[in-house]
Amino acid sequence: MDLIKSQQSRIEQALLFAIEAHAGQVYRGYAGREDEPYIMHVLRVAANVHRDAVIVAILHDCLEDANRLPDWLTPEEYDAVKLVSRDKERVSYEEYILNIANAPGPSGRLARLVKLSDLTDHLVNGPPPSLRPRYERAFMLLRLSAQ
Repeated sequence: MDLIKSQQSRIEQALLFAIEAHAGQVYRGYAGREDEPYIMHVLRVAANVHRDAVIVAILHDCLEDANRLPDWLTPEEYDAVKLVSRDKERVSYEEYILNIANAPGPSGRLARLVKLSDLTDHLVNGPPPSLRPRYERAFMLLRLSAQ
């Protein structure tokens, strides 16, 4: 029971952190969701991953969007969030996806689960036409690497 309570507390802490990190942000460029609070995307991504990946899913855009993460993450969670965060100035999208696809160990597994859920949410919600092909390619590559 304490383990379940502890995990619930960590999820609640992650949610509070993400809500603060994404305050005022909206989901842009997606038909019908232009003014939706960005945290809704985060919640959809988190709702569609295995329970082991929920905290990473909740925090998956905090490093990119707010340049910070909570200090209580496990090493595996921290590494997974770093994997799903892209420095757009230094890393191409293709290299970013390959890094996730080829990442070893528990962090790599968590990152693949979260990125697949992230891509699914983007694809289901009608991405800008210019982004759809690269999201579809990334999804297929990550699906193959997750097996």
